[in-house]
Amino acid sequence: DYGEAINYLLESYTVAVKKLGPKEEIAALNNIANLYTKEKIFDKAIEYYNRAYDIAKEKNIDARKGLPLMNLGYIYNQLNNPVKARPYIINSMPYLKGQSHEMSAKVLLVENELLLGNAKKAREGAWKLINSIPDPKKENLDLFLWPIIAKSYLMEKQYLQAAEFAKKVLERNPDLGMKRDIYELLSSIYIKGHFFEEALSFKDSVINAERKLNDLKNGRLFENNRVRFEIQNYKEQIKAKEEKINTERTIFYSAIAIIAAIVIILLLMFRQKKIIAERNQHSTALDLEKEKTQNLLLEKQIT
Repeated sequence: DYGEAINYLLESYTVAVKKLGPKEEIAALNNIANLYTKEKIFDKAIEYYNRAYDIAKEKNIDARKGLPLMNLGYIYNQLNNPVKARPYIINSMPYLKGQSHEMSAKVLLVENELLLGNAKKAREGAWKLINSIPDPKKENLDLFLWPIIAKSYLMEKQYLQAAEFAKKVLERNPDLGMKRDIYELLSSIYIKGHFFEEALSFKDSVINAERKLNDLKNGRLFENNRVRFEIQNYKEQIKAKEEKINTERTIFYSAIAIIAAIVIILLLMFRQKKIIAERNQHSTALDLEKEKTQNLLLEKQIT
């Protein structure tokens, strides 16, 4: 569900910009670009990969420069523009040295050789990579290199060798999407080799694989809708709880305010009574003093 995913990725980018640092910002941009790549919206993917690289360059973060460069090379390979792809792939490799993506860049460079029309050089590069790793199957490296070898033989019109290496991918039982691509490749190989019965058989496999992919996609869409509904329901529950808490908080603050007002009023009343009492006491004292003075005068008069 790419539409739902992009909202969260854009939100993560906002968080990275406002509260985190350039490394997290670059990671968020790469993730957004990856999503557009999956959707084959390559112009948007290129825009975000370039932004990620520009930030890494501006902040001088070498560890984050390699991935966007490599991914730009991947996109231009996909767009069958190997001349433009090649500098990106080559420039990414020093930054990716020792990282998990270093091998991916090397595979892209071999694929780039093939797209440039250098069939033999691409095949030799693929074999070199296969032989450089103790267990290529463990890292699934062979799944990406056998098709390159197959296509190199197809380019040289060696159809049987091309079919042999394409079938090596099927022996590994890859995911349905890769199977579909290999069925398509085998169909092309057999058509060009004039093995039309085999070509027709693999074309049927392509159709079946696409049907299964559509069924899988529909099943996932149903599951995504269910999850989205549960998330929305959960959000509504949280919102209801927050509203309840806000209401209770308002009542609490109102009660505190009322109690405070009553206490202030009582204090003012007590103070007022005290003032009145003091005034009365003072007035009484004055009256007594006045009466005493009058008595003294009266006494003097009598005397």
